[in-house]
Amino acid sequence: MSKEDQLRWNQRFADGAYQGRTHPSDLLAQHQNLLQSLTYDNNAHALDIACGLGRNSAYLLKHGFNVTAVDISDVALSAFRKAYGDSSQLSIVAHDLDQGLPELDRQFDVILKIRFLSEPLLRTLRKHLKPKGLLIVEVLMQTEENQTAGPKASRFRIAPGGLREALAELNILHYHEGTVTDPDGKVSVVAQAIAQRCE
Repeated sequence: MSKEDQLRWNQRFADGAYQGRTHPSDLLAQHQNLLQSLTYDNNAHALDIACGLGRNSAYLLKHGFNVTAVDISDVALSAFRKAYGDSSQLSIVAHDLDQGLPELDRQFDVILKIRFLSEPLLRTLRKHLKPKGLLIVEVLMQTEENQTAGPKASRFRIAPGGLREALAELNILHYHEGTVTDPDGKVSVVAQAIAQRCE
């Protein structure tokens, strides 16, 4: 991502983009039972990739996780830090994810990647999971439909079947390709997966 892209995202957040999205991702909330099995010792760690204003990180904090939240937009991260920065369970990192992940000192029980597409990054995430750790992914999918939310350019959307292929080294517990209706009423065409590292 170029400096120009960073400035564009900063401007979008400064203009109030996504402020109405305070709800967690439905994919995350609907599989809360899987999360509960990982927080039994109160020392579970989650990584939220492209966290934006932190709606999913906040949900993970509420459910007992220590959270590392990463995004390129310092405007979004500043707003998130203002709301949750006093939590000892939260680490906020500004980083260009097109360059891969920042330097991390641990593996994670949960890695969350919601509506940010970087297929090269996606293929590296297995090594950052603990054994039995979960990868929760939702990305926009290429479609012929015109009346769907999100950018239309194919570089922002994964090809049908592409997510399953990228997760070939993980045990897939949930997989869906198709439309979803967000809590704000917008319809998106997505690929979703929850996958587990087996060893």
